[in-house]
Amino acid sequence: MGDWDSYECAARAIEGARFEVVDFMRFNEKSDIWNFIPHSHNYYELIFFLHGNAQISLGERSLYATFSDVILYPPRLSHTEHLQIRHKQEIYCLQFRATGLSAPGVVHQQDRRQEIKALLDGMFAEYGHDRDPEILSRYLKLLALVLARDHFRGDAPAHPIDYCMMYMRHNLARDITIEQLSELIHVSRSHLNKLFVQRSGMTPMQYLLEIRIDAAKSLLMTTNQSVASIAADVGFHSPKYFSSIFHRATGLSPREFRNAEGLEAFTRAARQ
Repeated sequence: MGDWDSYECAARAIEGARFEVVDFMRFNEKSDIWNFIPHSHNYYELIFFLHGNAQISLGERSLYATFSDVILYPPRLSHTEHLQIRHKQEIYCLQFRATGLSAPGVVHQQDRRQEIKALLDGMFAEYGHDRDPEILSRYLKLLALVLARDHFRGDAPAHPIDYCMMYMRHNLARDITIEQLSELIHVSRSHLNKLFVQRSGMTPMQYLLEIRIDAAKSLLMTTNQSVASIAADVGFHSPKYFSSIFHRATGLSPREFRNAEGLEAFTRAARQ
């Protein structure tokens, strides 16, 4: 990351810099402000993909970005985003200055734990209302620190199917279809299914069912939520259907599983 050889070095540089927002936008494929020709800025530009993807040209190199990816362009770096506007596209575009901070080169990372998105959501709310420059500056500094930490930790973007898996994990309560997933990484349904089986050993819907059941098990063991509430939280509209699927997967009803797990935990504790 530029001349920085460690996270500690990067953190010191970030702490000593002065951050200032130039502009902060959230827009989709219907917006008329997309720039499809090579361009650069005299400030940093951060792009976060809320939906969709892009092939990005950076002179002689290029990179692919999609759901939950963050791209940070340093000042004066020429770049071009090639998007498929006929598909759904939604991004955060944050432009800012960082006086005293040397440009680290382009940064491309995957926000696997949704930390960057959480910061951007909070910052966007602040930018849309009070626009307190001190608060915005602190948001920017924290964003820079998280990006630097993840860079040195090696959180590089992963296989396209990993994006689908992450999308499913972060949207368990929503209706998720093969069509949505195939559009997410812009492949056909059949090719998505083939890639998914190669990557995980199961189809997309088998994987989705597995993580929903795993999430339900965790909620049954760690909360007092009703079965109906848990069913909704993990993406089942019908508690009866959820109970049927859960029994098929575990051999127990949700209530039986909760009681059995509670008894086992009590027994383990008594033995210690």
